Amino acid sequence: MASIQLDKKTGKYYFIVDAGKSETTGRRRQIKRRGFPTKTEAKKAMRKVLAEVLMAKELKQDPSKQLFEPFLENWFEAKRVSLRPSTIVNYRQQIDYNILPYLGHFKIADNPKKFCRRLLIGYIMSAILPAKPSEQLSA
Repeated sequence: MASIQLDKKTGKYYFIVDAGKSETTGRRRQIKRRGFPTKTEAKKAMRKVLAEVLMAKELKQDPSKQLFEPFLENWFEAKRVSLRPSTIVNYRQQIDYNILPYLGHFKIADNPKKFCRRLLIGYIMSAILPAKPSEQLSA
């Protein structure tokens, strides 16, 4: 759980993010950041820290069992903090229409040649076939 609080002494915002348990000690881990002049700046920083925590959890999983889709989604969540809104929309469309349909169900540990072959076939098919039925050529 994460929360943003106002420090009454300094008048600045801080947050605490629960990062799960430590693998070595088994104790609870918390990440604390403070000194943000506005709540929106604290939210941005908190999102970035949360994304880093999610990425770390995903990377700790056995890569032979992890699918590409959750990995890519976590990467996107971590990346979107530093992107403009128009870039976020563009990335989201590329992920949804050009990457996940072809590669989302593969395991990360699978052969990279499979990834490339599947992506190439998808691009070729999307270039040959129209995306929407309304774009089909009338005979």
